Amino acid sequence: MPAADPVAIAARVAINVHRPSDDAAVLDAASAAIIMVATETGRADHDPPLDVPDDPLTTTGLVGLATALYLDQFAPGSSTVAVADPGWTPVGRARDPYADRRAIFDRLLVGLDGVA
Repeated sequence: MPAADPVAIAARVAINVHRPSDDAAVLDAASAAIIMVATETGRADHDPPLDVPDDPLTTTGLVGLATALYLDQFAPGSSTVAVADPGWTPVGRARDPYADRRAIFDRLLVGLDGVA
């Protein structure tokens, strides 16, 4: 299976955040999401490092994670969501965007002891 493509992830994130897909911050968020998944699942520590795959479940999770990472640069203490008016209201949330999506990526974990 091919590796997740940060450009393809960025194109989908750009739609979510209403930015052009070649926006450097959007591409950085997509690349950061891939790095975060590789690190959290142990794929980055494998010798040689294992790619984060480009399957529908993983890419859907990467789009959500990259979108959260992109938005966090503007609201590092909380999410900003529209609440019944044209203004924005900060809404507190967990500060670990990966934890919100851990179940999507747990199947990619490497280096765990098996059950005999």
